[in-house]
Amino acid sequence: MQRGQFDEDIALEQLDETRFQARFAEHWCIRGVPNGGYQLAVAANAIGHCLPQPHPLTVTGHYLTASKAGPAELTVDVARVGGSMSTATCRITQNGQETLRVTATFTDLGD
Repeated sequence: MQRGQFDEDIALEQLDETRFQARFAEHWCIRGVPNGGYQLAVAANAIGHCLPQPHPLTVTGHYLTASKAGPAELTVDVARVGGSMSTATCRITQNGQETLRVTATFTDLGD
């Protein structure tokens, strides 16, 4: 599969087993703030790296303060790994301040 622009925009650098570095792209910003759905996609990408199932079943975000274009750190906390579903949270921080917290449950839709 060819990598597209969106894949590049949600790309992560893995810092350790549960921590990632991302860069919120300027072209996803509205009045200087990255689009909320775009931020959720970045967080879901990080969570997906930490869970065995490949498909997001549910993704919920709580926007705590406005993010900005540029670097962001993502920390994933796995809450439960199950045979058919797994759940984790992701905290996005910029400049030491948490901007978004996301909870997601992943499954394998092929099963």
